[in-house]
Amino acid sequence: MRWWRRYWMAVAALRWMAVAALLCLAVWGLTDVRWRGQFRADAPELHRTDFTVYTNAADVLLSGGDPYAVPGPRGWYYLYPPLFALLVSPLRHFDTQWQVVIWFAINVALAYGCLAEGRRLGVRLWKNCSGLGRVAEQPPAWVGIVAFLAVLLPLLDCLQRGQVGALILLALMVGLRLTLTTGNALQVGVGGALLALPVAIKVTPALPVLLYTVLLIAGRPRWQSAAALGGLFAGSTLFWFGIPGAVLGWNENLRLLARWRDTVAESETLVADRGINPLALSNQSLEVALFRVGEIAQHGFPPPLRAEQAGPAGVRLTPFPPRSAADWRAPISTVRIGLLVLLLAAAVCLGRAANFSGLAAAFGLGCAASLLISPISWGHHFVLLFPAGLLVPAWWLLRGWRRLAKLCSATLAALVLVHYIWMPLAGPWSVLGLGLTAWFVIVCVALVWAARRRHSTSTTRSASTA
Repeated sequence: MRWWRRYWMAVAALRWMAVAALLCLAVWGLTDVRWRGQFRADAPELHRTDFTVYTNAADVLLSGGDPYAVPGPRGWYYLYPPLFALLVSPLRHFDTQWQVVIWFAINVALAYGCLAEGRRLGVRLWKNCSGLGRVAEQPPAWVGIVAFLAVLLPLLDCLQRGQVGALILLALMVGLRLTLTTGNALQVGVGGALLALPVAIKVTPALPVLLYTVLLIAGRPRWQSAAALGGLFAGSTLFWFGIPGAVLGWNENLRLLARWRDTVAESETLVADRGINPLALSNQSLEVALFRVGEIAQHGFPPPLRAEQAGPAGVRLTPFPPRSAADWRAPISTVRIGLLVLLLAAAVCLGRAANFSGLAAAFGLGCAASLLISPISWGHHFVLLFPAGLLVPAWWLLRGWRRLAKLCSATLAALVLVHYIWMPLAGPWSVLGLGLTAWFVIVCVALVWAARRRHSTSTTRSASTA
């Protein structure tokens, strides 16, 4: 009976830990997060949340105005398609402080859903990949723990700022699981529709969704790929045109989408016009990382402070070379194309066998690559590393490469923790942006090598048997 008592003691300890965590989150939400939502006309700098940008856009949108032309209380502009503003529009009726508290509570539930979904996906992948070798019935606990540590601080950043990362991550994880591990065509279609939701909120997840869809069509059974593609098409139609068109009117939605395209998606002056400071230490995109390295190489460390300009509501804007400059765009485009080619090569090798773990690992790599390709990758955007931190090490583990799995997982977590803990030093050097690039390149090359080695070994065995 001793083992039984130890089991219930462990369960009780976990319950008390969960209760303590919820109490801490409740205190945090009702104090720091709520105070960040206060708005005073005589002291706009006290307003330190991003969420009111969305509710302000919803208010303008439903009043018949242009949400891309009216800044929020913080002086920042709405940058997403109309859907998300409509989704949060009911909260615009509350005081700004309670808006952020309610969204904080919703985000806590979404964050828990992401962790639970990660565990569910890991267990199902483990069961469906038993033919790859002798593995335990359950994935090792350290895989999920280290993956969680890798995104813990970005996730808390999302909660504090009122951002959308938890919603995007949860939709991606559920969509991946439903399209990958279920035998029901209806559930596969629902999963495809859920994969369309993050892209309709924010275009950045389009890369992993598109890559995964292509691999799914090429490698999975025809009924499964057809159901996933049908769900993705139906979800895209619903989220881009159906819901906004039903609320705003078809022509008005098309006009707003064209406005979004011209103002945000294809704007060469996005930084200057939208109140964004790309050289803020939190931005760890590869484009800005390479620019910082050039500044340090030319002027030494720390790089010189560039002349600031006054933006709306006191926001300080730092000039940055426009993406239209030929001497800057050419090398950045070359690097991005190189990363995409490397991602495609790794994805082809992973998806060749059309097994669950390979497709999932390719999806995780696509999420990591999206952060490098994007010109703006704030710290809270790096919650998208959760699929990479969970699914890529799982691929190594299922093939017996335990040390590589640990190294892959620990390196990713260390990069994020170093960025947040030592941001005054790590930020100017773009440790997270450059480190993630190095991690991505090494992992892709290693995956291609391992997949080709396994394929050649299987071919040799087949030939010798014949």
